[in-house]
Amino acid sequence: MRLTCRSCGATGSAETVFGDADAGAALLLAGELQPAVARQVWAYLALFRPRERALTWSRTHKLLAELVELIRPGTIRRKHADYVVTQAMWLQALEHMTTVRDSLTLPLKSHGYLLDVLAGYADKSAALAERDQEQKIRDKPGAPPSASAITARQLVHFENEARKRLKMAPLTADEEVAFIAKSRDLSL
Repeated sequence: MRLTCRSCGATGSAETVFGDADAGAALLLAGELQPAVARQVWAYLALFRPRERALTWSRTHKLLAELVELIRPGTIRRKHADYVVTQAMWLQALEHMTTVRDSLTLPLKSHGYLLDVLAGYADKSAALAERDQEQKIRDKPGAPPSASAITARQLVHFENEARKRLKMAPLTADEEVAFIAKSRDLSL
């Protein structure tokens, strides 16, 4: 059986791929990720491929191990600040990286730009959640929703849409409150 990489177009036999220890370890690591995130990770890893050469399985395994360790906790630390980062944000950031591929200096050397993109998404999410929380305090029961309340609803809607794409259950009402509060707490 011949396998073809959608990112770089390389072909090889299944025996070659599964017989390589680093290749097998990389595939196992990819299996720990949400399917939609895993698909985007492979396209993102192609950004590390040197010109005129294939990305080695040992380098792929190393990069993938770094990514899985960044994704697992649900938070990242960037520029002396901690950020809540959801699976939906990871998916969006990975898609962004492949979309702006032509403007990047390739091959990438680290995950630094990806982490900056994620921190930006988390900052926006936390700011929206904080504004929503403050507006809820100011709003009287029965009053029409304010602009920041609508924005917070949009943030929750964005998260639920991303979860739908990841084939995950939408946030429950309690999870929505916790999601907004957690984003706000990390922005302090």
